[in-house]
Amino acid sequence: MSGTMSIGNSRNGDAHVLIDGDDVTMAGHSDDIRTAQRLQQGNAPVIWVRKNGKQYVVRDAATVQQMKAAHAPVQALGEQQGKLGEQQGALGERQGELGSKQGELGEKMSEIATGQAAAALRGDATRDAANDRRMKALQDEQEALARQQEVLARQQEPLARQQEALARKQMAATDKMHRDVDRLLGEAIRSGKAQQL
Repeated sequence: MSGTMSIGNSRNGDAHVLIDGDDVTMAGHSDDIRTAQRLQQGNAPVIWVRKNGKQYVVRDAATVQQMKAAHAPVQALGEQQGKLGEQQGALGERQGELGSKQGELGEKMSEIATGQAAAALRGDATRDAANDRRMKALQDEQEALARQQEVLARQQEPLARQQEALARKQMAATDKMHRDVDRLLGEAIRSGKAQQL
């Protein structure tokens, strides 16, 4: 099954799975998807529900649309978080590349320093001007990379704040979705739109 999947947490053993085409929206366990798939007739949308230890199937088109609408805000926020995460990942990848370069420069600087220390131990008091110039160039390059790291870190900060704000919205939207879904499924059971299995 491909398409979008949203998984919420089931509470008290209650669960539901909505299958509509390639889209699966659920609160429960992944095994619950197979149960809902067995109840699906052809490619028609279906909602499988476990509530208070009883199982139900809902095929009513209006209820399916209301379930999709209840889940839509949470899914939209999840997509926003995903896009923001991609931006953060790209910045993190760039920071990692700069860190690797800094590590390589550090190794080169260490090699020069080790060579200079070995020369001093041998009693060679003359400084190698070429090594001094190489060391200075490596230090300058190291400082330039550090400045680039700082720029990337400053770019990461507002993204992190946006991610925190989205997470708060996601929590509120998820709470509202659970209330709406509980109400909707309760109505479907009471009205007979949900058939007990």
